[in-house]
Amino acid sequence: MRKTTNINKSIEFSSLVFALGRKLREELRPSFEDKNGKNNICPFMDFAVLNYIKEKKNPFMKDISESLFISKPATSNIIDSMVSNKFIKRVADTDDRRAIKIELTKNGEKYLLEQKRKRIAILEKVFFALNSEERKQLMFLLEKVAFSDIKTNKK
Repeated sequence: MRKTTNINKSIEFSSLVFALGRKLREELRPSFEDKNGKNNICPFMDFAVLNYIKEKKNPFMKDISESLFISKPATSNIIDSMVSNKFIKRVADTDDRRAIKIELTKNGEKYLLEQKRKRIAILEKVFFALNSEERKQLMFLLEKVAFSDIKTNKK
């Protein structure tokens, strides 16, 4: 019986996580638009790719694809778009000229910072519903989950 309870709790938790994601996307969609109704925030996957490139310092395309669970063709499309927007550039690896690394440009760094600021502003609106103590508790729990070792279930 206990196993069923744990499974039900996991399903309930998963549902809450997805509900929060929906809330962020649906209710705050107007925050993503400028006064002309044009989307002024980059798509989530583009944001994730830019963050990954900044974090990993010139990764290979294969690493981006594998780490973010994106197909290679989809990764290639995202990279092509970002290259054309001058957010990133392809750089030949010094050890293997056939291998291509992805580098964030100054323009890309500026764009990423701008996008982070917009997302922070949106998150602040969502979490304004919580009082100060609730926000502290949520931060504690998110840090605990984010920095725990899932494989060994240890912090």
